[in-house]
Amino acid sequence: EEIKNKEEKKLEEAKSIIEKIKNLNVEFSKEADEKDQLYGSISKKEILDQFKENEIFLHSDDIEMKNPIRALGEHEISVSPYLNITHTLKIKVNKN
Repeated sequence: EEIKNKEEKKLEEAKSIIEKIKNLNVEFSKEADEKDQLYGSISKKEILDQFKENEIFLHSDDIEMKNPIRALGEHEISVSPYLNITHTLKIKVNKN
């Protein structure tokens, strides 16, 4: 019973996190070359820091990036704060 209650609480928290993320506009301004390639890449840590600034607390494992973000433009990542609860988030990278 206690385990069930804990899991339900985690599920509710996860749904709440997804709702917050849906309303979040994640943008980065980075230095890039003439071919729009970044000098370096955007890390999970930078994304997590941006979430923290918006009172969204996740673990690095909750974020799935198919490839490192190394170019300007719009990129998609998956955020999964709980089993079978996933949201695809668009991240915009603009030239600094």
